[in-house]
Formats: sequence, C-alpha cells, structure tokens
Amino acid sequence: MTATENKTLLIWFRVGGSLRFLSHREGATMIERALIRADIPVKFSQGFNPRPRLSLPLPRSVGTACERDLACVGLDAAEPDERLIAEDLARELPAGADLLEIEIREGRISPHASAATYVIPAGKLMEDREFVDAVALLEAKLRKGEPVVVIRRSKKGRTVQKDVSQFIARIENRGGEICIETLITDAGSVRVDELLTLLGVDMTRLAGPITRTNVVWDI
Repeated sequence: MTATENKTLLIWFRVGGSLRFLSHREGATMIERALIRADIPVKFSQGFNPRPRLSLPLPRSVGTACERDLACVGLDAAEPDERLIAEDLARELPAGADLLEIEIREGRISPHASAATYVIPAGKLMEDREFVDAVALLEAKLRKGEPVVVIRRSKKGRTVQKDVSQFIARIENRGGEICIETLITDAGSVRVDELLTLLGVDMTRLAGPITRTNVVWDI
C-alpha cells in the first residue's frame, strides 16, 4: 500500500443557476470533468472501465440549489498542494458552480449527512390563505408530536403511507421564506417534493428556487 492510496480530497462548492437542474449523476459528471480539465491527480477505480473515485454523499433534488454541497475524490498524489488544487479547480468549474473550499484528508473518507435545512421562497404565497394554513398545520402537527403522512411508491410499485414526522426537526415561518430543518438517518429522510406536497404547492408557484443550506456532516 502506498501513500497515494490513502488521501481524500473534500470539495465544498455552491450550486445554483441552471446547474440546479442537473441530476445527481450529471452533477458528479460536472465535477469529474472539472477535475480532468484542471489536471488534478485523481485516483481511478480498477477494471475494464476505470472511473474516477468520486462521490457526492448527499443527493440533491433536481431544481434545488445548494449553498454548500460536498464532493469526495480519491487523490493519486503523495504530496498534493491544496492551494494549487483549489486554484485550478475553481478556474475549471462551470458558471453556476462556485468553489468554496477544499480539504485533503488522510485515508478514504466517507462522510454522512445528518441534517439539512431547506429554504422555500414563498413570496406572494404568504398572502394565500390555503398555503398559510398548510404551514400552520404542519407546525402544529410537529409541535404536538402527531404523524405527518406522505404517500410513497414502494419498490414493487405499490403506494404506501409513510410518517415523516421523525425526519422534520423544525419549521420556521420567516415572512417571505419557509425554512424546514430536516434530519437524515439510517431510516431515511423526507424529500423536497414531499415537503412541497405537505404545503400544497409546487415549484412553479414559488418566488425562486428552493435552497438547501446548513448541512451537518459527520466526517
């Protein structure tokens, strides 16, 4: 085992603009291509079709912006230069993706997120009585410890009811914005589309994109 086998590059970056419509796979490809253009020494998998050892630990819902996303990349360098890697990568990221910081860790790191907040720009929806009542109802159910039920489709294609109250830590009405703090556990989490369904709206009625913020990482 050599020193180059045990280094992980942690990349924190912001995603917005049209890039928020990239799928999880497309987002990983975006990072991969930027790494290749920047000539960063990335470690590749073994086999007939080697791929960069790269992961985005917390999938982002299509259409959702992110203030601080994370990518993990295996490095194939004994003594990588953090400053040069940051400069080269920042230059090669496309418009809509901004490098915030990087960190090089020893070992193969597999971070896990335990919480994230979603900021929903309600705008004029705050003048809609049905929307305001839906926000108040969700707040009341969480406060009283009542079930918050959504409909999901099982792997077999059947519709099932799921209580997601355990995955919603707090909801806050900030006037023009609704902030929902969610929990991410081994049992799962709540999806952005489910939050919108609970509030009785879809993305087309919002004042802007939903933004994921304040992700809590266990690294």
